[in-house]
Amino acid sequence: MNRRMLLMSAAIVLLACAALVPGCDRKPRLVPADNDSTTAIPDDPYEIMVRNAGRLWDAGSAEDAAALTARVLRVDLRDLPPETWEKRAVSLLDSMNVGAEVESDECAIVANLFSRANPTGASWPFVVWCEADSARQQPLEGQGLRLLQFAARDVNGPAERRGLAVLFGRGVAAGVMPTLLVWKAAGSGWKLVQTLGPDSLGGTGSGRFDRSPEAIDLVTMTFRVSSGFTECASCPHVETERRFRWQGDTFVRVDEKVTQTPYATFVKFIQSLRAADYVSALGFVSDRNVLERALEYGWSRDRILWRVAPGTEERSRQMTFLHGQTEAYRVWFEPRGEGWAISSVDTTGRTLDEL
Repeated sequence: MNRRMLLMSAAIVLLACAALVPGCDRKPRLVPADNDSTTAIPDDPYEIMVRNAGRLWDAGSAEDAAALTARVLRVDLRDLPPETWEKRAVSLLDSMNVGAEVESDECAIVANLFSRANPTGASWPFVVWCEADSARQQPLEGQGLRLLQFAARDVNGPAERRGLAVLFGRGVAAGVMPTLLVWKAAGSGWKLVQTLGPDSLGGTGSGRFDRSPEAIDLVTMTFRVSSGFTECASCPHVETERRFRWQGDTFVRVDEKVTQTPYATFVKFIQSLRAADYVSALGFVSDRNVLERALEYGWSRDRILWRVAPGTEERSRQMTFLHGQTEAYRVWFEPRGEGWAISSVDTTGRTLDEL
């Protein structure tokens, strides 16, 4: 078949298509010669990512949605000054209807992402940090925890000095249990090198990063239920302050001290009595008469649980302690040095709320 016949056949097919199938008709879309042809694309990749992330959150694919949302965050922040990142991230994630806890430091930001439809459910933390003239991102360990505090060290400095430290929290009946995770630079990202949990940080409470020109410290204020006592979540506790210093790749404990309160003094006094350590017990009273009175009440012999009366403040100079199901004692305190001493004890009645 010669060229002329081929052209005629093609023309016949095209005419048939136009007559029988309206959908085959494609009218040409003319673009002026001086226009950028990319303007014909309805959505740029950023807008597509934003839309797809929203669809994933709505569909319940939270883990995939979190990963895509982190990419959106990196793209959004990469051309902005790092000092504006936190404010911009909060605004962006709110506009996307994404649940997030956000903390920033130096040239890095951590966003702990979760579904607003399930705010107490799973969460996925990501870090975005500046590198050269752009930004990078990486998922972090710590899924399912709350983001409490974040500290970055020399993000753009020598590799051996770069580090990230995140204080997470796990919700428990008595409050929040802090957990510290630390990363060092490894290759083009970050590698987890340390985890400090309740055994090291002390149980339930709070923590903060304390930065000075010489060091970065983690300071925690935590407590455990005192032996021999029943303590509710809102009750006084014996709190311990611990200080950890960022040395090398990890945090090392450099100080630990019990917070001095009247309540802590009474707890230590009872624990000394039960251990028959009367020398230590004398250190918690104003004079020997208080110790002898306590011994007469039998406080050193029984193992009945104590609890403070409802509504008592841990720094009150007068407290009522309930002992078992029937007994109650009023206890007075006086300042001594940096702490407190028990100045007097006596029996008292119990109110209806305390029975």
